[in-house]
Amino acid sequence: MSLASVKRFDPDPLLVDQAIHFLSRRGFRPTRRGPLTYSVRATRTVYEETFGTRLEAVKLDPKQDYAFHSFYFPPQGAPWSPPAELADIIDDAYIQWPHIYMASRRPASRKPTARGAKRRQPRTPAVMLAQGAAMAGVAGISPNPPKVDFYHLNIPDGVAGLRGQAPDGRAHEQAGQAAPQGHLP
Repeated sequence: MSLASVKRFDPDPLLVDQAIHFLSRRGFRPTRRGPLTYSVRATRTVYEETFGTRLEAVKLDPKQDYAFHSFYFPPQGAPWSPPAELADIIDDAYIQWPHIYMASRRPASRKPTARGAKRRQPRTPAVMLAQGAAMAGVAGISPNPPKVDFYHLNIPDGVAGLRGQAPDGRAHEQAGQAAPQGHLP
């Protein structure tokens, strides 16, 4: 597919306006309009009635840093029958799953540590790699990653650390050698 042929997939602005008008009359609230998509919000009842489907509650793992941990989504095999006047002008309607945040959230406040107590240091990429190497020596080398309940790389700080840079982008020295500077290859 060439870049020139991509323009053929642009929706007709008149049809987009018709879909927006139809959904707005049904109770959907517009939130964002992009070049190929249109985002709306609606209640569970409005969505189910408009698209002839049923939604069920989905609970997400509370240990993961999702934007929110429950939402409604059509289960496997749920009916789908949008009105004909809408089915003729839209390709699909789907519910966006909550975002998952890859970087840990900063705590609002920290409890002061007792005088002389050892503070827990943040896990840097170098520490995590060393721990992984130590685990590989104990368990043997495997082509499969270990099963863990945390992300190995915090975004963006972890990327800078693996590149030998401070989170603000400045190079720092590790193991007595100057860290490489520049952009990702």
